[in-house]
Amino acid sequence: MNAPAAPSTGGRPGTGSASPRAVDPGEPRRRAVRVFHLGLSLVAATATVAVCFLEPYGPTLPLAACALLALLAFAVPDAAVGIVVALLPVADLTAWTGMLYLPESDLVVGAVVSGALLRFATLTGPGTGSASLPRSGALWLLFGLVIASYAMSCARLLTPFPALDFHAMSGYASPFNCLRLVTSVLTGLALVVVLRASVMHHGERALARFQAGVVTSVAFVCLVALWERLAFTGFSDFATDYRTTSSFWEMHLGGAQFDGWLAMTIPFVLWSLVRQRTVAGGIALGAVALLAAYGVATTFSRGLYGAMLVEIAMLVVFAMRRGNRAGTAGTLEPKTVVITLVLVALIVPSAFSVFAGSG
Repeated sequence: MNAPAAPSTGGRPGTGSASPRAVDPGEPRRRAVRVFHLGLSLVAATATVAVCFLEPYGPTLPLAACALLALLAFAVPDAAVGIVVALLPVADLTAWTGMLYLPESDLVVGAVVSGALLRFATLTGPGTGSASLPRSGALWLLFGLVIASYAMSCARLLTPFPALDFHAMSGYASPFNCLRLVTSVLTGLALVVVLRASVMHHGERALARFQAGVVTSVAFVCLVALWERLAFTGFSDFATDYRTTSSFWEMHLGGAQFDGWLAMTIPFVLWSLVRQRTVAGGIALGAVALLAAYGVATTFSRGLYGAMLVEIAMLVVFAMRRGNRAGTAGTLEPKTVVITLVLVALIVPSAFSVFAGSG
């Protein structure tokens, strides 16, 4: 009597060979992205360490601070861009060190980018938020054109190569100033890579932590502005023609860096306050909003006052659209009404006094 045939384990019938494992068609692309993240992380780490040795107060303190930031970004990579945004406006010591071309904010970006991308290089799988990311071929093409334009500008300024004398990197008129400008573009693109990887792997949580970093930056710069007012004019002295600069050392030649930062970041504060559902969070965000309103008032900037009124109007529109989705069309929550009235009451008198007194 013949023994029963052993069951087939896969493959072609009767061969007894195991079937090949299914190959994920997206895995080769994800592997290439991980390699890119690893390479960019190594480049950022190398550049950061090199800059640390150029700091006038020695490499020990900046190396230690960068190591801590890199470890923090590696531990919580979804909060990496939020950490950078929170520290970016208050990290520079250029007013004391004179490091015009290599400020401490570049160290913050380099350390966080190296730590976060090193972590992303070790993660496998498509991630929880990858489905929500739009295809960005056209976006990266635009980024490539921007980089190409900066590269052409630098090539034009650095050909023939200027002399490396005492004044080579000590002012804005030097041809080497193009390197300072292109650094901001490259660090910004590196942060875009980190933010995209964060959203791909962590979804909405990465965006929430980015928003928390923006709100924290508003609190930081407005606290510095409050300290500046207390030190030079007093809390309630609006008769003295003194415009706060906060922590933005670049304003020693004029400009509106503080105004621009507030105009770009205050909408995050207002929207976080509208959407906040806890008492403690509402109190904290309300304090940040009041502090931001005080910072806006102390700039004496007509452009910022106008921007704030536009942002308040947009807050009302988005809040009403949110009510439409919730089935309460055309109505606003009492909290939103109170926030709007308080902000208008704080901004309009300052704006009126500035516009009325301008020539």
